[in-house]
Parts: sequence; C-alpha cells; structure tokens
Amino acid sequence: MAWGSGALAPVASMANKPKLSASGDGPADLQRFLAVSSAVFWSTDAEGRVIFADAGLAQRLGMPPRFDTSDAHLALIHPEDLGAVAVEARQARDSGELLDTECRARLTDRPDRWIRVRARFDRTDQRWFGSVEDVHERREAQAAVYVANQRLALALDGSDAWAWNLDVQTGSVWYSDRWRAVLGYEAGDIAHDGSDFDTLTHPDDRAEVSLALQAHLAGDTAIYEAEYRVRKKDGGWLWVQDRGRVVERDAAGLPLRAIGTRGDISARKAAEVLAHAQQAYLETLLDNITDSVVAVDPDGRRGFYNNAYARLFLGEVRGKVWEDFNQLYGGFDVFDADGAPIADEQRPVRRILRGETISETEIHATVRATGRRYCLIYNGQPVRDAVGRVELAVITMRDVTEQQRTLAALAASEARLHAIIESLDEGVVAYAPGEDSARFANSAFQRLFAPPGQPTPTFATPEEAFETYDLSDAAGHVLTLAERPVIRLLRGERVDHLPLRVRFRDGRELDVVYRGEPVFDADGNVKLAVLAVRDVTQQLRAEADLATLQQELIHVSRVSALGTMAGSLAHELNQPLTAVANYATAARMMLAEPEAIDKAREALGHVATEALRAGQIVNRLRRFITKGEVERQPVSLDGIVREALAIAHHDAASHGLLIKMKLDPSVDAAIADRIQLQQVIFNLVRNAVEAMSGQAAGELTIGSRPAGDNVELLIADRGPGLPLEVEKHLFEPFITTKEGGMGIGLPICRSIMRAHDGDIRAERRPGGGTVFILTLPRATRGIAAE
Repeated sequence: MAWGSGALAPVASMANKPKLSASGDGPADLQRFLAVSSAVFWSTDAEGRVIFADAGLAQRLGMPPRFDTSDAHLALIHPEDLGAVAVEARQARDSGELLDTECRARLTDRPDRWIRVRARFDRTDQRWFGSVEDVHERREAQAAVYVANQRLALALDGSDAWAWNLDVQTGSVWYSDRWRAVLGYEAGDIAHDGSDFDTLTHPDDRAEVSLALQAHLAGDTAIYEAEYRVRKKDGGWLWVQDRGRVVERDAAGLPLRAIGTRGDISARKAAEVLAHAQQAYLETLLDNITDSVVAVDPDGRRGFYNNAYARLFLGEVRGKVWEDFNQLYGGFDVFDADGAPIADEQRPVRRILRGETISETEIHATVRATGRRYCLIYNGQPVRDAVGRVELAVITMRDVTEQQRTLAALAASEARLHAIIESLDEGVVAYAPGEDSARFANSAFQRLFAPPGQPTPTFATPEEAFETYDLSDAAGHVLTLAERPVIRLLRGERVDHLPLRVRFRDGRELDVVYRGEPVFDADGNVKLAVLAVRDVTQQLRAEADLATLQQELIHVSRVSALGTMAGSLAHELNQPLTAVANYATAARMMLAEPEAIDKAREALGHVATEALRAGQIVNRLRRFITKGEVERQPVSLDGIVREALAIAHHDAASHGLLIKMKLDPSVDAAIADRIQLQQVIFNLVRNAVEAMSGQAAGELTIGSRPAGDNVELLIADRGPGLPLEVEKHLFEPFITTKEGGMGIGLPICRSIMRAHDGDIRAERRPGGGTVFILTLPRATRGIAAE
C-alpha cells in the first residue's frame, strides 16, 4: 500500500480517545468490577498452585467449583501448548515482564477452548497474579480469516492482482508477497508504513489518490478506487488499479481496518493510450476528408460528425454535441432524384437504423437557413452489437453538386461539339490505342467512304477501313499501313495538310487532304488519335478550271491591250518600213549608175536592217499576245522591264513622261514566266501613265531591291494616289478608278504573282503618287537565253 500521513490525516485524531480514571472505593468496589468483567482473575504460588480464583471461573470454564491446593493451573493447559506456555512463564518470571499468551484450555465436559492468559510474577510474595479470558470465538474467526486469506492468496497468485490490508489507526500496511515480486523489491526494501506513499506513488498522481482514500475513509464513497503509477525498483513506472473498502469501524464509526486488491493495468493503460491515439488519428482523418460523415444511435443522442458535415448542414463546428435528431437533421429538407420530398421516416438515417444498407443513393438536400441546394450521394450501413441489435447508423455523403453541374455543362458542350462536328463537310474520325472500333466518326466521314448508292458503311477497326481503299501521294507511291495517317497519329506523330489520293476498289478516286493531332495523357502516352479528312476533288478541278480561265483572261487582256496599242504599233512599224522604202528607192537609183554600186550595196544593207527591226517589233507583239503554258525559269528583270517599256513606249512618249530606271544589278535574276511577268509590268506601267495623264510633267520610276530570298520590283508614279475606299479593296475583282474600267487588271496581276510564289502590294508614295511592289523568288542559277 502506498499511503502517507496525508492520506490518513482525517482519521489520525480518532486514536485520541478519552481514558477512564483508575480510581475506586476499596475491595467492595473491586468485587463489583470483577463481577462485571469478562475476564477470570486468579492467583497462584510459585509452584503454580491456585491460591485465589474468581467465583465465576469454574462456571465460565466448566471447571470444578473448588480447587485442591495441590492442583496447579498449568493442568488446565492443553498438552500440545503446555511446553510453549511453560517457557514463556519462566521468561516472564525471570524478567519480571508481563506474561501474555494464548493457548487451549482442557475442559471436563466440553471441547477445548482458546483462552488468553495474562499474568505477572511478584517476587516479593513469590506469587502469580493474573487473568484468563475466553478468546475462543476470536481465534476461530481468525482461523477462518486465515483460511479465507489462503484461498484469496491462491486466487491472487493466478492473476495480476495482489492483496493489501491497512491498519488505519497506525498507518501500517500488509502486502501479499506478489506485490514485491511485481515491483522487483526485496523483503526489506518497503517500509510497510505511510512513507511508502511518497516513495512509490508518482508525484502527478499523489493528490488524486489521497483525495479518493480520504473520501472513502470518511464514508463519502462506498468503495475506494484509484488508478495511479507506482515506481518499480528499476526506476520504471507501473500503472495499478486499487479497489478496497473499510471492513472494520469502531463504535463511533471511525475506520479501523481496510482491505483491498491492487492489479497491474499497465497493458490496459498502454492500450488506452493507443486507442486514444487511434481515436485522435481517426477524428483528424475524418475531419480532413471532403466527404461528410455522421453517425448516430437509435435515440439520436450519441455519435459523431466530421467538419465536412458541419460545414455542409450546420454552418460551423459547434463542439460536435447535439441533443436529438432534430438538431442534427432538422436544418435541411431532403428530396429524391426526381425532386419528390422524402418523409422523415424514410430519411437515410432512419432506414439504416431499421437495419437497411444504402449504397450510392442520389439525394438532394436544401438547407433551410440559406436555401442552398446540394446534390449528394449517400452511402451507409448499420453497426450492430453482440446480439445483432442496431446500435449505430454510419452515413457518408459525397457532395456532387459541382460535379453534376460540370457533367451537365460537359454533356451540353459535348452535344454542341457533336452537332458542330456533324455539321462539318470534313470527315472526322477518332481512334483510341488498343480499341477495336472507332471511338467516333461523323456522318461526313462515313459518307466520304460510302460507295455510290450504297448505305453509309461503318468500320469496326482501322484495318477494316483500310481494306476498302488505297492511299497514294503526289508521286504515285501507295502508302503502307505504317505510313497511313491514322497509324502515324497513334504513334504520336502530327499530320499537317497531307494531300493524298484515295483509290477505292470499285475504281473511284478522290483527292483528299489529311490533318490530325494525337491527344496525350498526363504520362505522355497517346490516348486518342483525331483525324480530319477533307475532300478536295472538286476544289482541285475548280482550281484547274480557274487556272485555265485565268490564262484565257490574261490572253484576252493582252489582245485587248493590243487594240489600244494600234497607234503605237503603226508608229513603230511606220518608221522601219518608211526607211526600207526610202533605202530601196535610193538603191534602185544608184544601181543605174555603175559608179554608185557600193552606195547601192550600202543602202540595201540599211534596208535589211530596218526590215529586221520591223520584224522584231512584230515578233515582240506576237509573243505578247500569244497564249502558252506557264514556264517559270530564271529571267533577267532588266530585259523584261525594257521589253514591257518598249511595248508601252508610245503611250509614255505621247504623255511626255520621264521614265527613270533604277534596277539593282545584284538582284537582276528572278524566277518567273517571261510573258506573264511582262504582262504584269505592262499593266502597271499603263495604269501609271493613265494616272499621270493631264499633268505637266509626269515621272515614272522603276527600280529593284533585295528582300531576303526574294527580289522586289518597284513601279512608282507621281499621280494623285489611291482613294482610301479603293485602297482597302484594290486587288478585289471589279474595283476600279477608271471610267469604263472593268476592274480585273489588278486581280489578274495578283493571281499571276501568287502563282509565281510571290505577291503584289500597293503603298502611298511620299510626296504624292503610288508605289506598286512586286515580290518574286530570286534565281540561284543562270538566266535562260532570250
């Protein structure tokens, strides 16, 4: 036991009882005291013969009423106890101390009884004076207690508990031997008094243990019970549980003795610590998950809920204590997936408390305080006790409100995307790696590969579709399976504007353009191949027809320009032809005079020269209006510009224009078709001449400059410039500033330049006028002979 003076303080004063006075009035009074005493008083001589005995001795002990003086009182002692009593008597006689012993008395007509003998030897009178007290009942009770203690010890030895016995008045404590063995102490290590309390009890537990013991000793509690730590001999601490009670009190009710047991509960305490840690871990886990969790017993008063549930329905965490169902569930109404109200008895918690299990049930809830609506997925099941009764309903609620909104928006978006893809003229198909069928194929894709007059086919796999047609590139090479666009996409490649020809098994042919992008997952693996196919068969035919028509328009333009150049043509041819006629007449006259033959020969040479010049003029005009195939090759810009100016020379001269040539020799070579480029330059020169007509002094500048891998040819006039509304649409068909103009000249020029992989643009010229800039690829090899 480990109780100190503090533990026994409330009962320590109980031992200070008032004492009786030892006064009397003489022998008469003494006889009266002897008459009421429970003890028998006697006296013997030194040899043990009875000299005096109380009259009640024989009656109480069952002895003869008179003793023979030769009889010794030792004859009353049981033979088995006589030796020990004789030894104690001699020791008391020799030492003069009080003889106090217990032994069995032999009676004549009844069983032996236990008596207590107290006596002192008077050396002066050589006599013994003493008393005999019947203690048989007490000894029998002690024997019974001993047997009971032995049985208790046997029981305690088979458990982790040990016994203690506290003498409240003295503070001494008896412990069973197991107590020391458990703590590791030897027999002399423990004082068995109040000092054990301070020595063995943990400082943090002393006050609580002391209060519990004091309360029980004072009668405030029926049982003393305490749990505390006790120091082991090795310095460690052992958790114990004390249980005991007062078993003996005096007449005034003050405690005299208490007994109890003490058990080792270290394992339970460790389990409790672990359980508390696990409980804290579980609560932390529950409070940090996004799903709402709530549990409640059938009375609606016991259970728990996590923070997610509080935020969802209660607004805030209120210590997680509630009074009844209404406080937990009264703040919101619930509806089924169709919006019908759910009665209170059909709420998920009520159903689970009736023993049902709920799995993935969609329920809508409206919080009354805020009006906010939630879409929740309920899961729950009952927790049953040992006999199968439902003792707890555990429910989890997953908030899928935003998820439902997202899914609805996604479904709407997918529907819109599906409608858009279905409305496309392009065929769209999607394949996923490892899947046997196409993930998606729009109607345009299926129509594209449908035989004429046949139902739209469906292809389960790419290979099944591939068996119905071949793909070939511009060079006629038939693509292998690995080269097909879909397979390339599934490998992670990108397909960008891939023109191919489709040849079906029935002989049909289509010109198509493929483009597609692989879709990758988070790990960089292809999860989807999306391919778009555009049928360009009609487009290519239209472009071919347009190119033919464009050549026709260019030819018509040149023929039309020839009509406007009639005056220039007549002027150009008139000069050489007149010279031919004059030289021929002079030669004929010179031939009449023999001495003038050399002069005639010279004149005929001039005739030939002028005739050749006239032929060149005619050939140049013939080439200008001749329609032929476009043939782009390296050409000299200087030569082409001069030929175009020669054709337009009459118009420029008639308007008194000054023409300046600023061609850069380093960028003279360009890739172009001579006739078509000549047509563009001629049209721009004519437009410049017409723009500057009526001016006193017009100026036309033609120059060139490098522009990276290209060369730019600039034709600049000093005309009035372009109106703003015309400038924005300058190269669109039928836009013109001329009276009676058709507005097709500049669009034709743009078509010619773009067909040369170049372009044409117009800019305002500083100081007035317009600059047309032609862009052409620069030549990297020699110029073709003219």
